[in-house]
Amino acid sequence: MWVNSEENEDISSSLVDQVDDQMTQLAEIIQPYCEDVLGCLVEDRTPALVCLPLVQDDEGEYESPLATEEQINDYYGVWCRSVLRMIHFGGPGKGTVTLTPKTGSVLAGASECVVNAGPNTILLIREDTFEYSYEEPKDGEEAFWMQCFLLKPGMEFQFGELEGNPDILRSVQNGPPSPTQDLAAVVAFSIQSAANMSDHGKEWAAYLAGTDGQLEFPLMRFDYRPYYSDEVDMPNGTTFTKHMSVQEGVEMFDNKAFEVSNVESESMCPQCRQCLEVGCLSLAQLGITKKWCNTHPTHASVSVGCDKEEWVNMPEAPRSVATNNQLAITANRFSYIFNLKGGSYVCDTACSSSLVATHLGKVNLLERRWDPLEYHLAMGTNLSLTIGLWIGGCAAHMMSPGGRCFTFNATANGYNRGDGTAAVLIKAGPNDEERVCYLRGTQMGQDGRSASLSAPNGPAQEKCIWGAVREARMTPPESTVWECHGTGTSLGDPIEVGAVRKVQVKMPRKEPLMIGTSKSNIGHLEGSAAAVAMCKCILTVIHTKCAPTVHLKTLNPHLDHAAFDAFFSTRLTPTSTGKATAKCPLLALVAPTDTRSSGDRTVTAARSTSQRCLCENCAQTLHLSLLMAQILRTGSSKASPKLMTLLTLVQNGRWFSRRTQSVKRKYSASKRTKKKKWFSLSTTRFRGM
Repeated sequence: MWVNSEENEDISSSLVDQVDDQMTQLAEIIQPYCEDVLGCLVEDRTPALVCLPLVQDDEGEYESPLATEEQINDYYGVWCRSVLRMIHFGGPGKGTVTLTPKTGSVLAGASECVVNAGPNTILLIREDTFEYSYEEPKDGEEAFWMQCFLLKPGMEFQFGELEGNPDILRSVQNGPPSPTQDLAAVVAFSIQSAANMSDHGKEWAAYLAGTDGQLEFPLMRFDYRPYYSDEVDMPNGTTFTKHMSVQEGVEMFDNKAFEVSNVESESMCPQCRQCLEVGCLSLAQLGITKKWCNTHPTHASVSVGCDKEEWVNMPEAPRSVATNNQLAITANRFSYIFNLKGGSYVCDTACSSSLVATHLGKVNLLERRWDPLEYHLAMGTNLSLTIGLWIGGCAAHMMSPGGRCFTFNATANGYNRGDGTAAVLIKAGPNDEERVCYLRGTQMGQDGRSASLSAPNGPAQEKCIWGAVREARMTPPESTVWECHGTGTSLGDPIEVGAVRKVQVKMPRKEPLMIGTSKSNIGHLEGSAAAVAMCKCILTVIHTKCAPTVHLKTLNPHLDHAAFDAFFSTRLTPTSTGKATAKCPLLALVAPTDTRSSGDRTVTAARSTSQRCLCENCAQTLHLSLLMAQILRTGSSKASPKLMTLLTLVQNGRWFSRRTQSVKRKYSASKRTKKKKWFSLSTTRFRGM
């Protein structure tokens, strides 16, 4: 228990107070020497922590609640600032303290030190030198000890004179209004993809790190070497690409978990296996298991976006029955295994397959009059299993010779394929307790007559985007991050950005639009591309940050980026921070994504569930990279060097987070006149990303 804590006022006693005062006196004695010996000042100390060992019979009487976020923040604040640990052992039992030199310290490699901690033993330990461990007295002896940490000063920032208009930092901005129409809420989502994206924590980490998931074709899939040639202009039955984004372990499948026989699982298409695994992960987030589904039929629907089936064309692929690997069976098998009674279908609209599957499922879900569904599970899947499609893609000069999607870059010369499966589970209504975000608007359309069958049509894309924005009851400036299809073609990228520009310029923006794409990281996942992009949009909404786009060195000169207020994010860029309060207007991050193909087109818009405020109290740490950029819009050369350094640090994402807090602690002696107030802390602490 903590001494002098408001929650533990009953712990006060003469002995505890005396030991606590002694710790303060010792801290005062050693404080003048700390800067010379430790290399830093000692400015503060933590409250004393009173410790007693628990016997086996007592452990069940004490709860072990999960730490709150505030407690975690306090712990890390102490951990990163502590320089000395002070321990007073009160006995009567004798414990054993083991001090092990830390790697990299001045005593690294030295033998560990063992101290018999009897009554009235006081230890002062350097945190940067020793690892501390304590073994309680044996034979059930009782022991009592108190400890505290001496802390170095916290991080401080001093701002010089700001040039420009600093009032913008105090301005109150209104976010998009709360949705009033029929709502579709995303309550679960899951992914298994290249770049080791087996869950959304790893997915977000991969995006933040700028991961390049492209690898050379693995020989476990196929031997590409007889078909590879450097000839790019006139390939003749060869491929000039030898890289793809590879999802490892697709050959693994636990058929017993889904009650599938060995014979059927051997002949089952790997894409179908992936849908079972990824869809099961989404259901598990709602507590739905295979065992429960066996006895509880559910009126829920399933849709899968899938634009090709390579498994049936493989010469040595096992065969079972004629219906085992039909394209529609990918969705039907999931409904069969999990006892789902709603619609079950596969959408094939090329690159937009999974978004069309989501759109149709959402429309059916929101029609509550005749056949209300409990939920809809939308998935997208894609695996590259043979060399045949690479040869065909190179013959049509669709593939990138560099084996990457150089989206928005001047070297954009084609796309690259990849592996991945993603799922999004949506329910009708607000679903406040389960909601991850809102799916506010979706639309689909077709190019009609364009330059060629596969060439995109800018006006058709613009019309589709407008439809989704209008359905979401939003205005274009209320979108903050735009997740583009962005395959990395010299023709497609400028047309798509041009369609975005035509929508955005209709109304003035208060901050630049951030544009990105996931294909620069993991390539074009074709039938699953839109599903993975939706998962990235959801993570963008949750974290309120725009992930960087990789392989972007020089902008494509054909991009229409200079004609509207937008930039292509090449580093982690925060969008908004702070907590919503009753007195502060709310700003919700809206993350649209446009997905185009030679077939239909679909746009989705997601609304954050955790809304952020733009109040005066939050202004100093409020997405400074965007606001400072607005101040310096007249030219960075006019800004002070300090401000430009701050802007660089913030844009690098090194210090600022959406829960930046100002921590103030006061240690006073209102009831104890002997204690002196030489220590106080009133420092703004910035947590790392």
